Amino acid sequence: MNSVLKTAVALLALVASIFLIGVLVWLFYCNCGRHDSGIVSRETGRPELALKDLGYSLWDDKHTLATLAQLRNVGDATAKDVRVTQVTIDGGAYKSPVLPDALGNMRPGEDNFVNAILNLEDLDGRAHILKVIGDYALGSGRAGFVVSRVLSPSAEDYKPITSKSSGAKSQTIKTAVFPPSPPQSADLDLNDDYRPLIPLGPPVRLFPPTPKGTAVQASSSGAPVEITYNTQIGVNTTGWIPPDPSVAPSGNVVIATFNKGVAYSIDGGKTFTAPINMVNLNPPIGTRTSFFPENFGGHGGDQVVVYLQRQNLLVWLIQYEPTTCAPGPAVANCPPPGAPAGGTTYVTAPGALRIAWATPEAAKADFYNA
Repeated sequence: MNSVLKTAVALLALVASIFLIGVLVWLFYCNCGRHDSGIVSRETGRPELALKDLGYSLWDDKHTLATLAQLRNVGDATAKDVRVTQVTIDGGAYKSPVLPDALGNMRPGEDNFVNAILNLEDLDGRAHILKVIGDYALGSGRAGFVVSRVLSPSAEDYKPITSKSSGAKSQTIKTAVFPPSPPQSADLDLNDDYRPLIPLGPPVRLFPPTPKGTAVQASSSGAPVEITYNTQIGVNTTGWIPPDPSVAPSGNVVIATFNKGVAYSIDGGKTFTAPINMVNLNPPIGTRTSFFPENFGGHGGDQVVVYLQRQNLLVWLIQYEPTTCAPGPAVANCPPPGAPAGGTTYVTAPGALRIAWATPEAAKADFYNA
C-alpha cells in the first residue's frame, strides 16, 4: 500500500511541475496588454517606453498649455508601429493635434517626441498629472503603455521681466579669481547632447495688418514705372518653355532675346523684326567681329542683353555649345588627330561665351554689321 501511495504522489508532483513550467512559458510570451505603471515588462527581449523628459509653456491667453514629451525606448528590443492614442491631464482637456499620432518604429535607446495642446483652467502652481497613452505592435497583437509626469504650471512664472541696472568690476585674466573646477562625474549622461524641449507656440502673424489703411501714394524716389507698349513678338522659334526672355531698351532701339532667338525694334518697341533663329542662321555667317554673332559650334541659348547708360552701349552675352562631329565617309578630319578611336561623337571645339557690344545708333543703322 505504501509503494502505491508513493508512486501516486510522485506522479502528482511530476504533473504539477509540468503545469508550472507551462504557465511560466505562457507568461513569458504572452501579450500582457497595458500596465498602469507606464512601462512594459522588463523581461529580456521586450520594448519598454518611458517618459524621458517633458517641456511645457503657457500661451498668452493664460489657459492654453503646450507640452512636448520626449519618449524613449529603454528596453532591449524595437518597439514597432508605436502610436500615441491619448494625452490626458487632470483638470484640463486635450485640444490638438489630431490623434492617434503614428511614431513608427523605435529602436532601443531611440527617442521620439509628442506635441500636445491642452486647455487648463487652474494655472496657479497646483500639481497636475499628464499622461501619454498609446500602444505598439507585439507579436500578433498590440501592447499598451502609459507614461506620466507631474507638472505644476503657474501663470506667475510668465510675468514680464523687469530690467534692472547693475555694474561689474573690470577684471583681467591675471587678477580674476576663478571657482574650483567641478568634480568629475561618473554619470555619462552628463556628456550627452542636450536639446531643450520647446513646445509649440501660438500662431503668429508674420505681417500683422496696420492699424489704419494706407492710401495710394506717389513713390518718394525714382521714376515711375511706365509700360509704353505691350508688343507681342509672336514666335518662340524653339518652342522651349520657359522662353528665358531678356530685353534691353535704349530710346527707339530695343533688343529682345529668348532661348536661341533674337528680335529687335527701331521704333521704340511698336514693332519688331521677325524672330531670328540663332541655331540655323540663313544664310550662314562665318567668322565675324561685328555685334551680330558669328555662327560657330551650336548656340546654347539663355542669352542676356543689357543697356549700359553711362557707356551708351548695348551688351549681348551668348553661350555656345561645343562643336562636335560624327565619323563617316563624307566627314573630313573626324575623329580629330589624337582622339581615341572607336567613338561615335567627338568634340572638335569647346563651348564658349561671347560678349559683344555696340552703340544703339550703330545697331539701328545696321543691326547685322554694327
